[in-house]
Amino acid sequence: MDQPPLPEHLFSDRQHVRLLKLFTLAAAASILLILVLTGSGIFQIFRGYVVKDAEKDAIHIGNGLLLPLLQPFIEKGGDGSYSLAISEGHQEELDEKVLGRLAPFEVLKVKIYDPGHTILYSNDRQIIGHIDKKNKQLEAALGGEVVSRLERKTELWDLDQEHQYDLDMVESYLPLLAPNGSVIGSMELYMDVSLYRSEFVGILVSSLLILGAVLLLVFGTLLLFMHRASRIIYSKSEEIKVLSGLLPICSSCKKIRNDAQEWELLESYITEHSESVFTHSMCPECLKKYWPE
Repeated sequence: MDQPPLPEHLFSDRQHVRLLKLFTLAAAASILLILVLTGSGIFQIFRGYVVKDAEKDAIHIGNGLLLPLLQPFIEKGGDGSYSLAISEGHQEELDEKVLGRLAPFEVLKVKIYDPGHTILYSNDRQIIGHIDKKNKQLEAALGGEVVSRLERKTELWDLDQEHQYDLDMVESYLPLLAPNGSVIGSMELYMDVSLYRSEFVGILVSSLLILGAVLLLVFGTLLLFMHRASRIIYSKSEEIKVLSGLLPICSSCKKIRNDAQEWELLESYITEHSESVFTHSMCPECLKKYWPE
């Protein structure tokens, strides 16, 4: 009589290997997902920091340095309202003053808008007179808000009329206020933040390497414990396998036929294939039969 197959509910060696593979794949996917989400989070935090820092600089530069240069061009009407008017003859004069004031700072470009979205002044002469109608940031600035955003430019002419390439910049839109506090236009300042790029890459790579090492240590330790636990389960399942199902046993002498087709005592077979140890004694019936006295 052959040994019956292992019941499906018992833990086989194939299941042991499959479980470890699944856990390894799940751990690798978890580590990758954690690193991606963490990297994205760090990027968003750093991006917000760069934008806020550049916006703060733009406010100081715009209100402290640029606004005084525009005062001569602010006119008061007969009804007491104010307006901004920069004639073409004053463009070159304003260029010199703007360049002189803003040269020490990381300002790449300046635009001055009137309430109708028309560009009254810019160091890029070609765009003076253009109307920017579909600019939500400009709309917000003309409504009295300060708005900034991080942008990547492949090329741009700076204040010194030098051609710059591959730039990270923060565009800040500031409301231009008249003496009575009314909004008479908007200032747009391009702040160069390209130096932050290498700093950010270094911080991001270092952070992800440290986190990756920690995750590998944690999941590696869990995998080791799981491997040991699964081996224990497998060894116990092997013992259960021996003692489960139908065993070929002699109906007379009660010997069991083993895998080598040899007959051995029941006690020897069970002791060899399990952790059970036999102790010999007599049951009450046998005791009365063989030792009636």
